[in-house]
Amino acid sequence: MVAKKYGINLSTTFQAIKISSGNSFVHETETKVILGGSYDVGFTMDLVCKDVRLFDKLTDKFNIPADISKLMVSVFEKGRLELGDRSFSTEIVKFIENSCKETLRANNFPKELTDDQPRRKGFEIIF
Repeated sequence: MVAKKYGINLSTTFQAIKISSGNSFVHETETKVILGGSYDVGFTMDLVCKDVRLFDKLTDKFNIPADISKLMVSVFEKGRLELGDRSFSTEIVKFIENSCKETLRANNFPKELTDDQPRRKGFEIIF
């Protein structure tokens, strides 16, 4: 949203983040869908809330000063309450869009995630 408000092309912003230290799997997949006009990533708000709460409990248990953890719990719980348990996790972006009266859309981005990689058998890691 900062890039959009500043007048930077969102496609350019996407590519800049992709080649920087800000890149991640989530950026390369979920951001594309949002820019394409959808929030459908197949991961729901209740699941992201479970994950961020688990992470927060671990920071407390091991006395790790991760202030952002509690902020993430608060933001996503608010989103879950307002948007519903089964809303897509990326719909949290709607809060920023609604607040700023803007949408984050760019040309030539997909509306859905596709996976053309062959399926492989998964494995479990046990500590």
